[in-house]
Amino acid sequence: MWREQGYMIIRNFLNVAPQIHAMSNIYPPSRRDEKIHDFGNDGKTTFPCNYEAFNHISVNEKLIDVASNLLQGRVKLRQSVAWAKYGDRGDNEDQRMHMDYGNNMWGYPPPWHKPNAVAMILYYSDTTKTGGGTSVVPYRPDLYKNSQAMMPGQGNIPFANNREDAEELMRLYDPEGWELRKKCYETEVRPWFKPGDLLVYRLDLWHRGTPVNKNKIRYAHNFLWALEDAPISNWNSFTQKLYYGWLEKFIRGLSEKQLFVLGIKKKDLVRYRSKL
Repeated sequence: MWREQGYMIIRNFLNVAPQIHAMSNIYPPSRRDEKIHDFGNDGKTTFPCNYEAFNHISVNEKLIDVASNLLQGRVKLRQSVAWAKYGDRGDNEDQRMHMDYGNNMWGYPPPWHKPNAVAMILYYSDTTKTGGGTSVVPYRPDLYKNSQAMMPGQGNIPFANNREDAEELMRLYDPEGWELRKKCYETEVRPWFKPGDLLVYRLDLWHRGTPVNKNKIRYAHNFLWALEDAPISNWNSFTQKLYYGWLEKFIRGLSEKQLFVLGIKKKDLVRYRSKL
């Protein structure tokens, strides 16, 4: 299902009691921090961190086995970060439709039948109570053909995280992409998740974060695994800035030698050539 539809859900995959306990102490309901309430993380629960529960689950062998089996090879962990999403308004509350390759890969993802990375979300909350489950768009040829650049933050389209602003930008900059994205919202699926459930999805899957219920918190943990030769930056440190234009312009002007010392292969930069 992961290869064909773009995602799958493994129910009751892990015991996450230690992680839930840690999250409730680190990000309690009473804590009011604008950055955390908007973005969901202040770096404290990004691997490696000072919390044993998150470090151990980041190298959990059951997670490694799922990633290895799906990608049919040895994998490396590229991202591990736990999040708290609060039920109050913020830029991250009702996300725009997007694909995760945009802030993880230097170039476009490979053809659909040759995935080189797999993303996962391990849930620490019951989204039937908290809300905030991840919405997904199952693969359909008309929604995925030539669709990879149709996102805010790609090429010359400014970035916006929330749905309303993002779709207004798409309407102005890319009317064709805007029409396709409207179909994605119409066909999205909103699964429910219980603590210990695992959402496994591709970097080229349309998906988005949905609102958390008022006065609730949704805890979850994101992972990214990739084959060794995948053009993905270690720990998301560089590629997470790709949505904002200036980094694309900078790296496009570098020589092959300069790109090499940053761990970037020139062939992977095809994503930028026709847009900047």
